[in-house]
Parts: sequence; structure tokens; C-alpha cells
Amino acid sequence: SRHYYCQDCHDQDTFVIPARVLHKWDLKPRPVCREAFDFLTDLLPQPVFSLKGDLGPRAVARLPALTKFTALRRHGKALREYLVLCPNFPSNRCSEHERLAAASLPGRNHLLNDDDMVSLQDIIDLHKDTLVKELEAAFAPWVEHVKVRCLLCTEKGFYCEVCRSQEKIFPFDLDGVASCAACGSLMHSRCKAKLASPDQCGMCARRRRMEQRRRAEEEVEEQ
Repeated sequence: SRHYYCQDCHDQDTFVIPARVLHKWDLKPRPVCREAFDFLTDLLPQPVFSLKGDLGPRAVARLPALTKFTALRRHGKALREYLVLCPNFPSNRCSEHERLAAASLPGRNHLLNDDDMVSLQDIIDLHKDTLVKELEAAFAPWVEHVKVRCLLCTEKGFYCEVCRSQEKIFPFDLDGVASCAACGSLMHSRCKAKLASPDQCGMCARRRRMEQRRRAEEEVEEQ
């Protein structure tokens, strides 16, 4: 805080300094007064830092897990949209309150709300290489519920609009699934790469045929 304090206001407390973390990637705990310690303790779990706006280039360069972390947030957010609407999650006849509680990350629910804001604790755990593992462990049973255990959720899967494989794909399968730029339908990433143009998926083709048929019928009626 750059203020002066007497020795009675210090109790050998140490804490990481947010400005040093964000700009110098210095996570070494440093001596702080009691007032600053209490403030930083309250700040620790709060999502008040922007990865895009607050994190300096030095910090970004020293966070190899940042790309994986950002992808996991999008994965969890898309996955949660299935769970909050499923009457069978986490169990049959559960209440809406129980369902919302089960589809949350205690202490880190902000990670499911957007792709940018993080807390100081998130940054520290990213540095320790524990946050990505924590998210992967939390999302694993969610994926199992949607893809394996729950028939209602499984039926909400999609078939690739290019290869028409019988393997169902889901919006939260970020690594191997892409969407059509024209209509938003899902397909395998490998299949999208083979398209001659972005609007050549099966859904786009069906829509064009339907539009052509509609116009032909209108022309016949006008005659």
C-alpha cells in the first residue's frame, strides 16, 4: 500500500502482491501489514482480474496452461447447459436447487459464467499447475452423465452434418467438434476441414433444397 505502519501493525504476515503477480509474474509472498493482509485475504477468491486486460505479457508467457484453462472454461460452460435442464441430474426427482448446486464449482463458479474474469486464487493455482487438473476432475462425472448415464441428455447429441457417422457429438466436445459458420450445426473438426466452402454442410444443403422447393411451388401457384 506504500503507507507507513508501526511495528504493532505488523505481525510477520506475508501475502502475494497482485500488482507484482500481474505485471512481473512475481508470486513470492512478501511482508504486509495486518490491514493489507485482511484486504488481500478477502480479495483472494474474488473474480476481479481480467485475463485479457490485466495479465501482462510476461505473465502470459509463463502460463503454458492458460490455453488449456480457457478451453476448459468453455467446455464446462457448454456442459453445464445440459445439466441444469436435466431432471435426472444429479439424481432422479431432484429439486432445481439440488441440480443447480450439483452443476456448480464451489468457490469457483465464476469460471462457468464467462471466459475472462479470474480470481487471485485462480492465478496462483494456475501457476502451481493444479487448477487445470481440478477442473478436469470436476467435469469428468458431468461428461459421463451426459454421454453415458442419462438417456435424456444423450438424445440431445448431434450427428456430424458431413460424414453422418452414428457417433454422437456435443457442443462441449471442444477438441474434436466444430460448428458450421453459416448455420451453426455441429460436425467433426476433421470433417469441416474437408469442406470446399464454409456453407457446404448437410444442414446448409437441406436448407437450400427446401428454399428452392418453396420458390418453385410459389412460381407454380402464381401461374
